[in-house]
Amino acid sequence: MSEAYTYIPTDCQIPPLYSQENESDPIVHVKLFTAAGPWTWLLTEYDPEEDLAFGFAYNASMPECAELGNISIREIRGARDAFGLRIERDIFFDCVPLSEAKKKQCNIG
Repeated sequence: MSEAYTYIPTDCQIPPLYSQENESDPIVHVKLFTAAGPWTWLLTEYDPEEDLAFGFAYNASMPECAELGNISIREIRGARDAFGLRIERDIFFDCVPLSEAKKKQCNIG
């Protein structure tokens, strides 16, 4: 499997869930996106046991629906497998504060 399809690499330093909840501008550690679609996910935290992340979900087709919340990595994998969506991890993404990632990756802000 390509490195782009390893959504949360084992060497990723993404913090556990709730560890950045008091931060006004948490750090984004992982960017996932649909290769031929409008979706981007900016992940700030992750629980490997639950396969659950926290972060910002953005759909360029419906920017008014962008939201910060829990993101099921299991559901993302399921959508990829069931519908053939090419969902990949941006292997060139560098950790940045959420405000910067939203500006750069989603043209928000």
